[in-house]
Amino acid sequence: MNKTAFKIRKRRNELQYSQEYMANQLGISQPAYANLENGETKLNTNRLEKIAKILAVDLIDLLDNNTTVNNFNNNADNTYSVGIVENLYQDNKDYAEKIIKQLEKDKEELQNENNRLLCVIEKLTSK
Repeated sequence: MNKTAFKIRKRRNELQYSQEYMANQLGISQPAYANLENGETKLNTNRLEKIAKILAVDLIDLLDNNTTVNNFNNNADNTYSVGIVENLYQDNKDYAEKIIKQLEKDKEELQNENNRLLCVIEKLTSK
């Protein structure tokens, strides 16, 4: 069982939802749902979004952040497997961290320039 499937099962059990209930909500059979939860069937993003909504959690909370690009799979209805979503999440997180660091650096430089200009103004006004 992969981590995403484990998180789904864990949350379903916390809410005391049966596999039958989940299957009905998703419009699939209980055995088909069991296959999803056991990791025997890949989850596409549409189905994963529906599961997250039923379980009242954010989609990101269900994802396994350690999944590699090798898990990318474009299926027949043009949705993507969980692997690509997880990779996009991690890439976006890394990119956001880089942006934050750059913004903090820019803020510090602007504060230094502001202080320098205040000193110039103070010297000019004190004459």
